[in-house]
Amino acid sequence: MDILEEIKKQQGSMSDSKFATSIGCTRQLWQATRTGTLPLSDTILSGVANNIPALRKAADSQHHKMFRGLTSKVRQDRRESIGVVQSAIEEVKRHLR
Repeated sequence: MDILEEIKKQQGSMSDSKFATSIGCTRQLWQATRTGTLPLSDTILSGVANNIPALRKAADSQHHKMFRGLTSKVRQDRRESIGVVQSAIEEVKRHLR
């Protein structure tokens, strides 16, 4: 079972508003995440990790996966940007010779 399903199970019969407050997010964010309109966010994962001890490890693990993926993408974008800038600098140097 994925982490979102586990979180939904923890909500039980609690209203969306009350559950959202218990994990430190807005009702709108929780409702959109619960229904699949929005993907699982850092806000929800942090709230779950801090407020639902039974899911702390799973939420932290998912959070780290998301963060690693993001930092990897940032590094790739940075390398590509550096390559473009270096190419532009070389082109300018060629025109100045």
